[in-house]
Amino acid sequence: MLPDLLNQIPAREDLGSVTADGAFETPKWAARNAHAVIPPRKNANLWKADRADARARNEAVRALKDLGRALGVT
Repeated sequence: MLPDLLNQIPAREDLGSVTADGAFETPKWAARNAHAVIPPRKNANLWKADRADARARNEAVRALKDLGRALGVT
């Protein structure tokens, strides 16, 4: 569903961020160079890719494991 939503916005337009719940936790939004504001799923594992989106998500996964979900991650 997320790719369909993103396809409604012309590719020439910049996206500042993509905000969603864990169901949209996929790297598909990264193709638009958008900052993701998407909490990792409860059972999330680290992504192996060495891209900016994967590094940011892996930081969020580590923070959730260290701090717990109650504090959340921005």
